Amino acid sequence: FTVLACRARQTSAPTSWMHVLLVCRYWNEVASATSALWRVVHVNSSLDWLRLCLHRCSRASLDLHIAGVRLEVMDAALTLAAHHPPGVRALLIPGYPRRTPALRALFATSKLQPLEELVIRPAESFAADEEPAYALSAARHPPIRVLELAGVAIPRNPAFFAHLRVLALHEHCCATHAFAVPDLLDALAAAAGALEELDLDRFAPHLPAPAQAAAQAAALEQRPLIHLARLRSLHVHTSSAVIVPLLRVLLFPTDAVVDVRAAVDPMDAAHLGKQLLPAFVPPD
Repeated sequence: FTVLACRARQTSAPTSWMHVLLVCRYWNEVASATSALWRVVHVNSSLDWLRLCLHRCSRASLDLHIAGVRLEVMDAALTLAAHHPPGVRALLIPGYPRRTPALRALFATSKLQPLEELVIRPAESFAADEEPAYALSAARHPPIRVLELAGVAIPRNPAFFAHLRVLALHEHCCATHAFAVPDLLDALAAAAGALEELDLDRFAPHLPAPAQAAAQAAALEQRPLIHLARLRSLHVHTSSAVIVPLLRVLLFPTDAVVDVRAAVDPMDAAHLGKQLLPAFVPPD
């Protein structure tokens, strides 16, 4: 049952283990009482299934996956999770239709103290008019390992990123806290010893005022190198204002998979190439 519980976290069919309930009455009783088997919940239209899982994993923290359900179902699922005594270990909400008070209420509780994985992405059609902060902090979420955000404000404290293995930052997540390129580099420096995957697809940091732009650019020139020794994957699809300073300071293994794309005016392409090439081709 321990092996089955581990597989439930790593598969797209987390209920595939349930055939063991049909082996015999004894196996059914043991499986029903094994909290680890019920802790990974993919919410569907039936809240009764979620209630059953919460009851049977009453001694284990919850891995909650919410996708492809109506807004009222998501609200109800988040409300139920907010009352789960051991708390939530993983909260994954890709493609949610709009912000909900239930999500803010969940973050206001202590149930996310054991949080290790957090994925919040609004639907593609969602027009972001605000970036809720949800009180994300190193003090409240010390063990976080996986972070993917869009439409949610990023905390600026580098300590929050210190243990991350996966970091994915997308659109509409920088305005609330004025999260800028220097903050990104501070975060990467804090996570340098652990980070394995970095995804900055459509990442748009806060830009300095024109009067401060020159000073920030000069400061970025003096940044020390950041060695991401464990990095396996780097995906950056954003502006050259992010890509150039990022690649100037990042060092990563030669076998890392690198995908870098910058949308630039053809007139600026040659100049940008001169800035980027030294990051990939060491000088003689």
